[in-house]
Amino acid sequence: AFVMAREFRDDNVLALFVALIYGLAPRFLSFTLWSASTRNLFMALLPILIWAVLRNYRRRSVPNAAVMAVSFMILAATHRLVILIFVVALAFLFAIIVQIALRILRIRAPKIFLRNSVRRASPHLALATVVVAALVMLFGTNVLQEYSEGELATGPELHVQLLNLSVNIARSAGLALPLSLFGLVVISRQRNKTMREPFLVITLVALIPTFFLRQYTGFYILPFLAIFGGLGARGILNYLEIRPRAAGVAAL
Repeated sequence: AFVMAREFRDDNVLALFVALIYGLAPRFLSFTLWSASTRNLFMALLPILIWAVLRNYRRRSVPNAAVMAVSFMILAATHRLVILIFVVALAFLFAIIVQIALRILRIRAPKIFLRNSVRRASPHLALATVVVAALVMLFGTNVLQEYSEGELATGPELHVQLLNLSVNIARSAGLALPLSLFGLVVISRQRNKTMREPFLVITLVALIPTFFLRQYTGFYILPFLAIFGGLGARGILNYLEIRPRAAGVAAL
């Protein structure tokens, strides 16, 4: 998780936050405490594959490609959840297309896309686009029907289904869930974005229709939520940097 976060951003504090969030995730702890199932091996190896894919894209070489291929084959031999890697691969290709398209638009129409007003509005537009896409993915599928029954509430009402979905993710990801909301804002306001930021956002949105796999959700979304959670924690510290004591309390 540490090296995966370093591949997203060259920031040791962010990497430490991501490693802490990943290592303290309830699902990760429960399935690695005196347990040797294939699902915890899948959960432990998935960050290696994500790191290998990003590293091979940044610096193509035989060793990087070999690590990517070997990690994928081990995951394929470990659990059938590897089928979801193809969703991640499609999101990776789409993120590359988005990056190239934005670059072309800036070159072809600089008076529009490099205008100060457009640049100031772009973070809000990007955040709104992500939220709308996530809502379409969530309500446009039958995902919420799988969450009509839960430990806290039961019923076909929308608020009950959303509550059960939130509880299911929280009991898997822990701190990553609330912090990821801040991370989404941080990543939308980040300047000089590369392919990595669209890849992270598109992957998480693309995985929303797979949430009907209720008992497996926490095993494959944890790496992405951990990155978002780390970005959220880092963003909170940056916001409070003028108040060292408040930043220390927030970090604790």
